[in-house]
Amino acid sequence: MEPMSPLAAVYIKSFRFIDDNTFELVFNDATVMDIDGIEAIHKYISQFTEGKRVKRLVISGRGAEIKARARQLGEKLSEDARDYIIAEAVVVHSLTQKMVANFYFKYLKDLYPTKFFTDETKAREWLAAQH
Repeated sequence: MEPMSPLAAVYIKSFRFIDDNTFELVFNDATVMDIDGIEAIHKYISQFTEGKRVKRLVISGRGAEIKARARQLGEKLSEDARDYIIAEAVVVHSLTQKMVANFYFKYLKDLYPTKFFTDETKAREWLAAQH
């Protein structure tokens, strides 16, 4: 696997498997995701998971934001990857992030189980119960 691109590293604090089929993606605080960033991250996720079906635990950075066009592209890329995603839990830290997550999940709700949380432990528990 290629190392993380410098562009993806601007947004990603850590990325690791936490069990055989669940990876955790932690975003840096106070970043603003743009189209180039979302493309780099999805490319890295694809390389990292090597086409394996996985559960995704996404932990938003405090104060992090995503531009509208990047969110739209992220929705499309997640739709394209639906055969490789078992379920996705997203941890948010602010009302703005919660609103973005709500919109994102309305779009993806029929593709795979998705849910957002403000409590990381509850997100992990919910994700572990998904099959």
